[in-house]
Amino acid sequence: MSELIVEPDLKFIQGLTASGAETLKKCYQCATCSVVCGISPDGQPFPRKEMVWAQWGLKDKLAADPDVWLCHNCGDCTANCPRGAKPAEVLGALRKATVEKYALVKPFARLAGSGSMLIAALIIPAVIIAAILGSLGHLNPSGNYLRDGKIIFDAFFPIHYIDPLFTAAFLFAAVSAVYGTKRFWDDICDGAGLGRYTGRNALGSIIPTLVLVLKHDVFGSCGVNKDRKTPHLLVMFSFIALAITTGWAVFYLYVMGMKPGEYSSLGNPLKWLGNAGAIALIAGTLLLIRNRKAKADKDGKDGSYFDWSLLYLILFIGMTGLGAEIFRIANLAVLGYTVYMIHLVLILSLFIYAPYSKLAHLFYRTAAMVFARHTGRELKSAA
Repeated sequence: MSELIVEPDLKFIQGLTASGAETLKKCYQCATCSVVCGISPDGQPFPRKEMVWAQWGLKDKLAADPDVWLCHNCGDCTANCPRGAKPAEVLGALRKATVEKYALVKPFARLAGSGSMLIAALIIPAVIIAAILGSLGHLNPSGNYLRDGKIIFDAFFPIHYIDPLFTAAFLFAAVSAVYGTKRFWDDICDGAGLGRYTGRNALGSIIPTLVLVLKHDVFGSCGVNKDRKTPHLLVMFSFIALAITTGWAVFYLYVMGMKPGEYSSLGNPLKWLGNAGAIALIAGTLLLIRNRKAKADKDGKDGSYFDWSLLYLILFIGMTGLGAEIFRIANLAVLGYTVYMIHLVLILSLFIYAPYSKLAHLFYRTAAMVFARHTGRELKSAA
């Protein structure tokens, strides 16, 4: 008989408990969590096995486990756990640990995942924005940056500074996301015995998976937390609308040769789409926050900083973006420029930390769902 030696990583277990999985040791493997889950596949269902692997401290095995990401954090398992082990929160801590393991810049993962690091995390984008404004002599928002008596944000922070800065931040985020997702993909392919090159044959599973993600069908299989679907869709499509708005503005600037401010009237369809996206972003985020607070009251647990930080960052991005426009229209210069500067800092933060925050689930969960479809291990709701 072959001998299997298990070497627990005690630091990993301690890290999980510090990240919101302090109830981990309560699990006594009754498998109720796997039974009540509406999306877990019948073969080797989650999260029972993840709970025991986490108790054993099997860090590498869990990092290469796509089921950690197939979980959509519905909360059915936590609501029905007879021991109060809160499997949903444990899997959330495992996802955070996975993001840190595969991070291109690990200090950024620590900054994005720790509430004690919040000020330090915001200092980086704030210093960048302040340095550019300082070089222009525009750090004082009460200065005269008006054109024809109107607020034009380009006079305060010129677009030819914004575009290279945010393009660089976006490319950094993209490279970080590709790097982490590629390492994750290689490990889950190795763990399944496919080999890294065999796993590349999954291209045919990408489009059906993206359709499933866009429709958010999996959320409809949730029980106690089914009402997350609508706010998630609002937030997702608001980001799509705002991305289209940004591309539209780039077209005006660099193809049609228009100047900033020439397309900012409320009668322009670009503004309709941008404002609709901002309102949907705020509404969707507020609904998600309300939903999460209700869930926290029911479970007796507020959730981790990793869970909450992204929601409030997105909410403040929407509020400052819409607020800056309102103050611009009202011609309240000091308020307008101040809020606009805060808005830029928050957007830059979103870009820089996207692959290191909870937003990383866009990449890792999608990769896990593609892998599941490719290997015939689809979620129940997607079958």
